[in-house]
Amino acid sequence: MAARKRRSRTPRSGGIAGTGQASRAPVAGRRTNRHEPPRSPAWKWRTFPVFAALVTGMLVAFVVNEGSVNPVAYVLQIVALLGVGYCIAHFVVRNVIIGGQMRRRDAMARGETPAEDLEDVVVYPEEQGPRPG
Repeated sequence: MAARKRRSRTPRSGGIAGTGQASRAPVAGRRTNRHEPPRSPAWKWRTFPVFAALVTGMLVAFVVNEGSVNPVAYVLQIVALLGVGYCIAHFVVRNVIIGGQMRRRDAMARGETPAEDLEDVVVYPEEQGPRPG
């Protein structure tokens, strides 16, 4: 068999192509200082989703564990019920009332005439005139 000469492989580690040297330019998104500890995220604990999850979890726990004669558990159950009621009211106000206002505002900005949602039409039988038939 004839001896063939093998080609050397180029590294795939992001080095300079064909030279076998590693690139010295920092890659975007990588830390240049390897001894720096990772940053912890800034949690926002005093927000509505955290409150909603807390009171909903409390209510589910009280429903699953059934009744208790402990007065502290009874008070916490009432607090959980009030919290869930507040959460439901918050969802309704944010999604229904404010959402409707924003849709009307956007329609007016586009030049559309807003629908009169609150217009009451009262028709009394004596004002209708004679009925056909």
